[in-house]
Amino acid sequence: MPTPLRLFPVHPMLDTPHARTMQRAIYTAAEAYIEHHGYPPSMRELGERVGLRSPASVAVYLAQLRFQGCVTWLDGHARTLVLIKAPAAYDPAA
Repeated sequence: MPTPLRLFPVHPMLDTPHARTMQRAIYTAAEAYIEHHGYPPSMRELGERVGLRSPASVAVYLAQLRFQGCVTWLDGHARTLVLIKAPAAYDPAA
């Protein structure tokens, strides 16, 4: 049985133009990978596609995308990323 979705508040450091750009880049890279291969990428593969060396960095951005309702996955299982909707553009007034 999948672990229930844990919601985390958006950390101020992850609600910046750079962070939103990385979130969109990760989402777009995952979308392209799935379209080409037919299955989701690993954290390491996503990192390589967007220029991040650490899978932990990818995990932080994916957690924010999950919180925003853009993606989901089964905790503890590899390659279960599901794209739901593209992330919104950065809006400091929001």
